[in-house]
Parts: sequence; structure tokens; C-alpha cells
Amino acid sequence: MTKAKLNEAIHEIKIEIKDIDNKHDRMYTELKNNSDNLSTTIVNLNDNIKEQTKMMREMVQESKIMRSEIIEIQKENISRDHQLESLEDFKDETSEKMGKKSREVLVLMGIVATGLFGIIQAAIQVSHYFF
Repeated sequence: MTKAKLNEAIHEIKIEIKDIDNKHDRMYTELKNNSDNLSTTIVNLNDNIKEQTKMMREMVQESKIMRSEIIEIQKENISRDHQLESLEDFKDETSEKMGKKSREVLVLMGIVATGLFGIIQAAIQVSHYFF
């Protein structure tokens, strides 16, 4: 082999090495970009998870507060139901007592009216004796 052919072969090998080196540099840059993108994505996901966890905690706290408020409202409703039942019982008792009193008053009015009617009739019957 001649020196020129050897130099040419060496030159071609250097070109191939340089091409391979450039290809490796591009691959490294691409891998580095992919790695950076992946790291950014992981950081974003982590931030999202933290934010969603915070939101879930707030929602759980709000849910607990709402549950307490609902329980309080239920207690108030039960109390109102008892009061309403008591008022209905009182109304029934009062209506019953008033019904008895009304009947008694009507009976008394009937007795008085009958008595007055009797007196008026008697007065009419005996009035011709006086006039």
C-alpha cells in the first residue's frame, strides 16, 4: 500500500470518526433535551399533584364543615318537629275543650231561650187579664 492510499484511508477514517462524533453529539443533545423535557414534565406533575392534594384537603375540610352544618340543621328540624307536634297536640286539646265549652254555651243558651220563650208565652196568655 502506498503512502497516498494510506493517507487517503486515514483521511476517510477521520471523516467517518468526525461524522460519528457529530452523530453522537446530535444524539446527546437530543437525549439531553428529552431528559430536560422529562424533568420539566416530572416537576410539573409533582406541582400538579401537590396542588390537587391541597385542593382535596380543602374539599375534605369543606365537606366536614358542610356535614356539621347539615347535622346542626337536622337537629334544628327535629326540634321544630317536636315543637310542631306539641303545638298540634295543644291545638287538638284546645279545640276539644273549646268544642265542649261551645256545646255547653249552646245548651245554656237553649235553656235560657226556652225559659224566655216560656215567660213570653205566659205573659201573652195572661196579658188579656191585665188589659
